[in-house]
Amino acid sequence: MSRNSKASRTAWIAAFSFAVTGTLYGQRPSEPRINPIQTVQFDEPLPGLDVPSPADEEALAPAVVPNRGSGLPPELGMDGGSIVTPTPMDTDGYAESGLPYDEGQTFESPIPHSVDQPYEVAPPIHHDMGSEIWDDQSIAVDGACWDQTPVYNSGSWHRSGRWYAEQELIVWTKADQKSQILATRDVNVPALDLTTTTESFDFEPGARLTIGHNLGRDAAGRDHAWEANFLGLLDWQARAKVTNEASLASTFLGVSNLNFGSAIPGFVLNTRQEYVYDSDINSVSLNYRIRTRPSRDSLALQPNGVWVRHATSGQIRSLSGGLRTMQLNETFLYSAYRGISETGRYAVNTENDMYGVQVGGELYEKGNDFQFGVRGNLAAMMNFANRRSNLSFDDTDLAGEDFVNRRSEKLSEEHLAAMVEGTLFAAYEIRPNVSLRLSYDILFLTGVAIASENIGLDESFPVMTTTGVAVYHGASTGIVATW
Repeated sequence: MSRNSKASRTAWIAAFSFAVTGTLYGQRPSEPRINPIQTVQFDEPLPGLDVPSPADEEALAPAVVPNRGSGLPPELGMDGGSIVTPTPMDTDGYAESGLPYDEGQTFESPIPHSVDQPYEVAPPIHHDMGSEIWDDQSIAVDGACWDQTPVYNSGSWHRSGRWYAEQELIVWTKADQKSQILATRDVNVPALDLTTTTESFDFEPGARLTIGHNLGRDAAGRDHAWEANFLGLLDWQARAKVTNEASLASTFLGVSNLNFGSAIPGFVLNTRQEYVYDSDINSVSLNYRIRTRPSRDSLALQPNGVWVRHATSGQIRSLSGGLRTMQLNETFLYSAYRGISETGRYAVNTENDMYGVQVGGELYEKGNDFQFGVRGNLAAMMNFANRRSNLSFDDTDLAGEDFVNRRSEKLSEEHLAAMVEGTLFAAYEIRPNVSLRLSYDILFLTGVAIASENIGLDESFPVMTTTGVAVYHGASTGIVATW
């Protein structure tokens, strides 16, 4: 691939990523960074600490989580946070504590105050995902009222949007595959001057994009989502050549020649031989994913009788399954010259259209504002492979006249292919809904037709080979955003 086309494609990918990122970054312009409370040692009585809340409701959450009495911690809410006071509708946990009320019975405020001079009560609050956490304010029969403002778990904002997107710029290379000899310079000393792996592929830019939609949470608190993935825009090219500057008059001695003794006349006794090898790959998948949520904050009772929450690091796991399709197309063009005249041209084009199912998993450790972990996918696909071979070369008939001989062949074969993909990644959260990610990837593909392994200089075309192996690896960087 030329430097201009490589730079142009990289610029387009980067421009698209920054445009989408800017749009997602501006979804919540008023949200400050959330810093969960850290674990501390209580050597002496301490005052109550501030408890964080989602950014758009920061002003509404109480500054201190009061003790609800009897040495019991505050009630845990739907998102893992703590509810300041009980309500007649919430009986979870209070049956065990022995509090004297039944379902439907009014409950007197533990902090009674006059209706005429109530302390500040927060208005109804709705969770970021649109699910209602609490929107009620109760008044007892005697006129007392109490605050029902929830206190949120510090991890409740993690992937809390309806939609999420992952956009990454990848820089991969294709590892060398099985090598095949094309030309030698000296018959007596057969140095390998030109092989199908004389030149390796460079690292090339591509893109990996994921768009997902959160469907909701199950009874175990796990997120369920549909997501679509694209991997591609990867295109490699390798060029190699070998030349012989000696005069052709000496080639009949078997010295200073290229491909002496080849079965194809156009590829013997040449002054120059070269090849151009192109390869590209693209992949699309549709998956259903189940992901666990961050661990709940832990509660600690200070010596002064105030309950304080602490952020808890923990592992987040996910499983996915779905459909995957991949395309691997390659072209190997092999040319031979005598002087400035082209005496032989051999082109092999292979196409691999793969369709199948895949399963995957992800495991990462989530800290305060960073993540690191691994993820992988395993796919089994049916490969509908095609190979087209075209050969043209100069030949001589019985009368001694030169003419161009052309041959062509097209073959198809169905074969089972398998793919294994793995990633090691780390991410840093720059905003509640945006994080930067850096990763290293490897993709292993087997059961495919490789162009360089389907070329041969015998009198007839070689048997089609669909047992090739392709290995890709490289780094990637991008942005993960939710909204």
